[in-house]
Amino acid sequence: MPASFDVFAYRTNFVRAAPLVLAVPVVLGIGLVQAGAPLDIGAVASGVVGWFVALALRAPLAGLIARAVQQDRTQADPLIAVVSGVVEEVVRLCIVLLVGLAAAPALWVGLGWGGAEALFAIVSGAAILALIGRDPEAEQAISLIPMRNQTRSDSPLWGVIERIWKMGLHIGWTLLIAASPVLVIVTIVAHAATEFALEAPAVALGLARTQVIGLAWAAITLLAASFAWGMFVR
Repeated sequence: MPASFDVFAYRTNFVRAAPLVLAVPVVLGIGLVQAGAPLDIGAVASGVVGWFVALALRAPLAGLIARAVQQDRTQADPLIAVVSGVVEEVVRLCIVLLVGLAAAPALWVGLGWGGAEALFAIVSGAAILALIGRDPEAEQAISLIPMRNQTRSDSPLWGVIERIWKMGLHIGWTLLIAASPVLVIVTIVAHAATEFALEAPAVALGLARTQVIGLAWAAITLLAASFAWGMFVR
């Protein structure tokens, strides 16, 4: 195990952040209800199912890409990120068409989608912690962790902020497609570009700066969705 990796700091931050991260979709859901959007359990469930379907489709594609570049992560990760963005948006389009082209269901689909992603992030973090305790898999498990980020004392705070803007992006992209399915082209480009940026140069910006940019990007996406509803829906 690398001497530079602080397992205790990672575990402490994970325990602190996990309940807060899981609370983000709950708090946003309460906010939507207070804003006048009646709770739509079916739409939330559709968003959750959609995210896991996209995950199931992404996994074999990621394996194919990794083999194609001979397991070179510097080449594979950006390609996998872009493909993941494309797959997610195509699945999101299918879910929106099934649920219906209306703003309220789209809000809840986006919330369910982001909530599923938050849950998976927590489960993945717990799995990595479990692997760290096993010597044969320790090196591989630690290689999955962005060390500079997850062992910092302020990591839990930034993790919550990251979850907020990612939820905002999922809600915004879902609203864009619900306003006009043809806008899936826009969401594919935006999502793929976002995933690509997070996999490479964005990391060099630093944790705090990356999250601030993420908040701004989510705000722009939600504004674009609002504009699209004004333009396409009469």
